[in-house]
Amino acid sequence: MTTDPIGIEEARRLLDEALPGPWNLELTMWMRDNLPALLDRIESLEVDLERAHLARAEAQNRASDLRKAADGWASHAEQTASALFEARATNTRLNRRCQQAEKAARDNIDACKRAGMSFGRSLANYAALLYREDLERAQATIARVQALVDEAEQSPSRGVQFGGTPFPASVGTDQLRAAMDGDQ
Repeated sequence: MTTDPIGIEEARRLLDEALPGPWNLELTMWMRDNLPALLDRIESLEVDLERAHLARAEAQNRASDLRKAADGWASHAEQTASALFEARATNTRLNRRCQQAEKAARDNIDACKRAGMSFGRSLANYAALLYREDLERAQATIARVQALVDEAEQSPSRGVQFGGTPFPASVGTDQLRAAMDGDQ
């Protein structure tokens, strides 16, 4: 609410009490005729000024809100740009790796073709090689166990332990396990 520094209400009261008498001075008559319109205009301007102050405060609040929103969007835009940069770098790395993998696959297929075999045949040969290695290990273990059994059967101290106490002719389980594990 505005204050009344020039006393408009008092001026109106005095104007309303003034007698409509003969006015001698031209200025006084003009004031008597125009003062109501001037007071109305002043009141209207004060109302307009109050509205302008309210509108200005509202505009400042909106501007503050817009600045905050703009700052938020700017931060979001920076984060998005950073994420986009990282995504592009990752995409570039992945494309390079895909190209390397495609080249390696082509080279491997070409090598298989040069060797006169298909990729499937290469895998089968590799599996056969692994099987052969496992078979050779098993045969070596069987041979070690057989050697232990033969040695136990042909031993001159068969059935006699140190100190003259007899023991069974069979090979101990610990010796067989060790032979199976490849320890002997």
